Amino acid sequence: MNIESLDKFEGISVAHAHLLDLVKIGSNLAAAATAAAPASFANRELHHMDFAKFAALQAVNSLLAAASAKCTLSPPPPVDIDMITDGTGALIYRCQHKTPHRWKLDGTRTA
Repeated sequence: MNIESLDKFEGISVAHAHLLDLVKIGSNLAAAATAAAPASFANRELHHMDFAKFAALQAVNSLLAAASAKCTLSPPPPVDIDMITDGTGALIYRCQHKTPHRWKLDGTRTA
């Protein structure tokens, strides 16, 4: 998966750019954990994979907050960015605007 650095994303500003490498490492970890987790958990022994995915997402979201990643698109003021899974299960960055903006991890804006 091609994961772009957040400083290359249209509409995202980062106050603490020295943390961008850690955000990218965390995003790669979250992508790997998501890819490793099966789509369904018929076997209770596989629930640890889902926990690993959510732990990786929490780590990325903590790093995004530490980096002070903000969406600068309308409407003002700038709002926080977080990582979630979309309706298809793909990882995306999303802002906290009332109508959120969304980006694929490669920097492509989807909404």
